[in-house]
Amino acid sequence: MRAFHFGLESVLSLRKMKEEEALRRFISVKNLHQKKREALDRIFETRRLAQEEMGAKEEGSVDVKTLLQYQRYLAGLVVQIAAARAELVRLEKELAARREILTSATKDRKVMEKAKEKRFAEWREEFRRAEQKETDEVGTQIYLRDGDGEREP
Repeated sequence: MRAFHFGLESVLSLRKMKEEEALRRFISVKNLHQKKREALDRIFETRRLAQEEMGAKEEGSVDVKTLLQYQRYLAGLVVQIAAARAELVRLEKELAARREILTSATKDRKVMEKAKEKRFAEWREEFRRAEQKETDEVGTQIYLRDGDGEREP
């Protein structure tokens, strides 16, 4: 009997490649999301430090020009925070979409792998039956050759 061959092996390979590509894209977006999250955290820390510094200067003698510079700087940080938050929201939506694509690709691959496993089990059973048939035929030939199963001691 010939060796096992899965007729849809090329389809399975294609689905594996699609899953790998979906995983790469998901990881890429996830890494970008993490970097943007870290950048937002740094902006928050910068704002906190600037507010502390401005508060310390307000306790002493401060000129109006310096105070206005701090306020403009803080206003710029607020704009950066809003932009970073909007980017994070966009990336979270893209991440959810990429996760859905990856989940679908994984399911598609698993369906093909199950079909391959099922076909292999069928082939293995056919192979076992063929071997058994061959063994039975050899036994029958020996029986017939030896004359109705009678043997001399």
